Amino acid sequence: MKDISSMKKVLIASAAVMAMIAPMAAHAAPPKTHKAKAHATDTAKVATQEYTTGVVSAYAADTRMLKLSAGQEFKLAPSITNPAYKAGDKVTVRWTMKDGARLADSVSTK
Repeated sequence: MKDISSMKKVLIASAAVMAMIAPMAAHAAPPKTHKAKAHATDTAKVATQEYTTGVVSAYAADTRMLKLSAGQEFKLAPSITNPAYKAGDKVTVRWTMKDGARLADSVSTK
């Protein structure tokens, strides 16, 4: 009887630990986004550049829109010439927010 009682205590304690850990796992791996300050001539308006790594799900050449598999969409800046991205390409996008949209000024493939 003593062994069964000990086993019950261990099982109950294990279940309690799992119940506490499970909700934390949902927040364990957010999308990779890095922030870096950009230099600007007007110190009152310093643009924040961000970097996002992901996999291309679609690229529309007519609108110059790049969509990643995680759902983020980026408008390519005119400085990006001859873009040829296809679904499945692994990319790192450097971008800023402009007029409520993500404007990519650099896209590098891995």
